[in-house]
Amino acid sequence: MITSKVDNGNLMLVFEEPVDASNAMELQDEVFKLCAENGVYSVTIDADNMKSISSAALRLLMKLTKITNNNITVINANPIVYDTLEYTGFGDLISVQMKQNNA
Repeated sequence: MITSKVDNGNLMLVFEEPVDASNAMELQDEVFKLCAENGVYSVTIDADNMKSISSAALRLLMKLTKITNNNITVINANPIVYDTLEYTGFGDLISVQMKQNNA
């Protein structure tokens, strides 16, 4: 479900499947456990596998902003994920970086 790596207080997350209402609570528990066990103070989310972002994923992201004091970076966001995060105001709270095309 999640691939994760902790390095110097930063938790890198890659969601292997879409985050939606059916799995959001389980993923939240897993992510929060990783944060607590590893003294995480920042989170980087690699959005390369995300085709879109659901309201359940936005709720998880909002909860993460509270435990990391907004110290979250989303990388490799496609235009849909990027625009959703910007339009919902997350772009004002966290760093969101578009995926770079290597054309």
